[in-house]
Amino acid sequence: MHGGATAVTAGWLVAAWNSAAVHRTTILLCTLALWEAISRLGVVDPIFLPPPSTIVLAVTEIFDDPRAVAAFRVTGLELGLSFVIAAVLGLAIGIPLGLNRFLRDAFLPPILFLLSTPKAIFLPIFLILFGIGVDSKIAYGAFSAFFYIVDNVVGGVGLLEAKRRRLARAFGAPLRHYLVDIVIPSALPGIFAGMWHGLRQALAAVLVAELFASDSGVGYMVRIYTNQFRTDKTLALVAVVSLLVIVAGSLFNRLEVRMNRWRAVAHT
Repeated sequence: MHGGATAVTAGWLVAAWNSAAVHRTTILLCTLALWEAISRLGVVDPIFLPPPSTIVLAVTEIFDDPRAVAAFRVTGLELGLSFVIAAVLGLAIGIPLGLNRFLRDAFLPPILFLLSTPKAIFLPIFLILFGIGVDSKIAYGAFSAFFYIVDNVVGGVGLLEAKRRRLARAFGAPLRHYLVDIVIPSALPGIFAGMWHGLRQALAAVLVAELFASDSGVGYMVRIYTNQFRTDKTLALVAVVSLLVIVAGSLFNRLEVRMNRWRAVAHT
């Protein structure tokens, strides 16, 4: 009996050690421990590289700072509006391009060209058009996300099987039902990929705009803390934003899996 329990324990330990999550966690903890030691021992100046424990304390200080709390609200508003604008326009343009070869051949190449162009070079144009304020950051965020959404939506529509199109024509499906019941469900992988990439691009664009030309938002607070040599608060802001992105990515992944369950059923 004792030997059986020992074997089970050993098997559990082997399985845990072979888990990718355990290895990731081990590497992360070792990195944080090394970082803490380097900063505490004075190998590097803590002003430029504060220890992780100090950064954790700085997170609590940030949420006690009314300016920082207001900055997260402003950035969240800008991100939400820019993403909604980009998503609506991306779907409205991406679906027709995906369905019509002539439109795709005519307009997709310039979209792909702008997709590969660094968006930061367009920031001064948005500042001239919309001024230094919320409007310019929303417009710039929507612009940066739009091309990623269109490209992925077009690719998603390309997943639509020809037999489904023929079936819809044969039964005379109205355009609304054709789009809602056939095109969009078939294009969901591309749509979800486009929304996720668009959200990340919108966030990056909004933060860059706040960092260089704004008097509010998380990017502005990063600039303020950096100018004050508060590296701990700067890294704390980066850590909070990174954690929010990870959580959002996890939720996107769960939602995508749930929305695409019908594919597994359809292919069985």
